[in-house]
Amino acid sequence: MTGEELEGRVVAALGEHPHPAPKKCLSLVAEVARGPLEVPSARRLKEAVAAAHSWGDKLRKALPSRRHRPARSELPPLADLALLRTAAAHLPVQPNDLGTLDKAVEETQAWAMRAQTLLAMDPPCELDQAEELLEEGLDLPTHCPEVDALDEAVQVAKSWAEDAMAADNGNAATGALRELLEAGEAMPVGTAQMHMLRARIRVREWADVARNVALGKPNPSPLSEVRQSVAAGAAIIEGSAGAASAKAGRPAKTAAPGPPVAAAAKSVDAKFVTDFERSLLERLRVNVGNGEAGRSLRTSTRPTSNLLVLLRASGRALTLKVNHTPISVRMLVRNDPAARRGRRRRRR
Repeated sequence: MTGEELEGRVVAALGEHPHPAPKKCLSLVAEVARGPLEVPSARRLKEAVAAAHSWGDKLRKALPSRRHRPARSELPPLADLALLRTAAAHLPVQPNDLGTLDKAVEETQAWAMRAQTLLAMDPPCELDQAEELLEEGLDLPTHCPEVDALDEAVQVAKSWAEDAMAADNGNAATGALRELLEAGEAMPVGTAQMHMLRARIRVREWADVARNVALGKPNPSPLSEVRQSVAAGAAIIEGSAGAASAKAGRPAKTAAPGPPVAAAAKSVDAKFVTDFERSLLERLRVNVGNGEAGRSLRTSTRPTSNLLVLLRASGRALTLKVNHTPISVRMLVRNDPAARRGRRRRRR
């Protein structure tokens, strides 16, 4: 074989696209080294083979095996891998090395797109979805900014969930709970505690008012107001059927026929209602029942349209309000016209 023929083979090998064949180039380097023939392109061939070896070392340093990966902050960004891919042009690099590089870039780009979509969801994604995707992102061989963004969103959501539980367990004011809910709704990742907090705010807002109604603070409430409180509480705690039966002052069993009650609404989950709030609703129902009993007593002793409501009932006293003035049942009986006539006859 002449030197010109060997030169042609070297030039042809270096001119292959997209990359010269590594084995062919190594074989030509060995052949050129053995023969006495002068090959002008031999130096260029040796430089290309050496550059391919150096490129392979850089790749293995940038993308080591899973066991030898550095900290996530030290992983190569996509920009560095893009430069490495460009540097491989016209070099006889190993096809497997190129495949490793391309796969790392494609996996990172595909995951980053999924993370961007997840963080832009409306309504926000759930925490378990974000954690599952984050676990995949932490396994990427490259440094991806979206991994940091998703990790931060997950940590914020977890911290918010802990704050929400602590605020409710600590009996925080409903205003503070609402501020906490607004902060949670602005997060790109939602949690199960979001639903819990919405329900607890709804129950707490009713209970805060109902507690004062039950205690007669700051002033005893009219029977109509007690009924409204029972209806609202039944709608929240028991659902529409509870609201429909609230007027009767008894727990709901079945939905009453007829048009829906205005205060009726979908009830909250039973696990978001405390025993105290259930007992508060029952106490108000008892007050309504006592008020109905007082109204019947009032009608039988002294018919009047000015007697408004039963305010408070206990084992010792029964107090009504007449024209906004508290009056005991004993006073009503003493002022009854029939009772006064009987007293006058006895005096005679």
